[in-house]
Amino acid sequence: MKALRRFMSQLRYAWLLRAEHLLLARQEATIERALAAAPVRELGPAHHPLIRRLRVTWVPIESGAPSLLTMFPFGWGQSTGRVGAALIGKRDEALLAKTLVEASAVIPQLAAGAATLRPGRYAMPADMLAYFEAPESGVTGDGMFDFRQEHALLLRYCVWRRDLLWRPCWPLPNVDGKRPYGASAYVELDMARILGQPFPLDDDGRPVVDEEAAASLLALHDQMTAALQVFLVHAVLPDRL
Repeated sequence: MKALRRFMSQLRYAWLLRAEHLLLARQEATIERALAAAPVRELGPAHHPLIRRLRVTWVPIESGAPSLLTMFPFGWGQSTGRVGAALIGKRDEALLAKTLVEASAVIPQLAAGAATLRPGRYAMPADMLAYFEAPESGVTGDGMFDFRQEHALLLRYCVWRRDLLWRPCWPLPNVDGKRPYGASAYVELDMARILGQPFPLDDDGRPVVDEEAAASLLALHDQMTAALQVFLVHAVLPDRL
């Protein structure tokens, strides 16, 4: 019975992957036009629900960094076409593709201060609780995340990149895993600077890194994926940018 369930799960995943690939192929021209266009200045009624439904992941490149989920943007194994149609209120693949690219393109601007989220405890979406079950994610056993001013500051200074359209992945922004918060070779140095707690310099102008402080900063860095997720779900979004 377990083998049958595993087979059916694999079959469903293969079907979803093929459907995602075909959707992107059908709407490739629409996506390319949306990518080439100037960023939207107004967020309409279709953009808001898409932003709220975007899901995140951790990109394990060098220091690592949070990213929008590029394969199945609305949740792992969730049909973009089906979920997206429900979010925009109609079955229109071209409109969905265009609006999804537009909505995702403004995420860096929203994180940089165009949207706001007050410090406090926020509920993680139920479909993401399993992903954030590790204690170091910052999500507690009751599914809450303590969003602090430090998270907001780091989100504001994230260095964003955009993936290429590479079916079955959508061309969505992600934070640079090599240098997520600036140009320093070590993520702790940029974090300390942003948080107003720079490490002292030695006589040669090199930072003297305190191991305890560095460990605390890396623990904070580990929480940034969850911070980005609650930001997308709970932040106050503007109508104009």
